[in-house]
Amino acid sequence: MEYDIRQAEMNQYEDSLKNFRDMYSVITTAEKKGRAEGLAEGIAKGRTEGILEVAREMLAAGMPRDVVSQLTKLSREQLGNL
Repeated sequence: MEYDIRQAEMNQYEDSLKNFRDMYSVITTAEKKGRAEGLAEGIAKGRTEGILEVAREMLAAGMPRDVVSQLTKLSREQLGNL
């Protein structure tokens, strides 16, 4: 009888530990995915801001809009908003 109680407690403990490890794994994976998505989003935003800044400088230097559009891959509408 004593053995059965201890074995049952040990099984409960092991189940609890497994559940904790599973939850920890899920949370850790979600955090890593969130960081990767945030990093990718930040890089894309930075790249876009950089292209817009270069386009502004090109236009300010007097370069024709069609040349700026061709070099930066920005549309005429996007250039018009600068």
